[in-house]
Amino acid sequence: MDAAYHLIRQYSRGNAEVLIRILDSIESVLPLLSSRGGGPNVAVDRAALRLHADLAAAEAGDGGGLPNPYNRERVRRRHAEVIASLERAARPAA
Repeated sequence: MDAAYHLIRQYSRGNAEVLIRILDSIESVLPLLSSRGGGPNVAVDRAALRLHADLAAAEAGDGGGLPNPYNRERVRRRHAEVIASLERAARPAA
């Protein structure tokens, strides 16, 4: 996951659309993790996805990543949605 996300995220600084697509791609991977049947590797993969989602959101932060507050909020909202999906995916099936 590091190879898939680090460079894209680093070069997307200042581009809300790319940061949002990174978050979209993270969410799109979740069903693949669920289909693996659980286990410790799935938890590790889920944690890595969470890390990259958090890093993408940090690129948009107030420290100069995205100067436009509207775009920062768009990334923040998408990040919150992805984190909620990660948390739902981590819950055991009822």
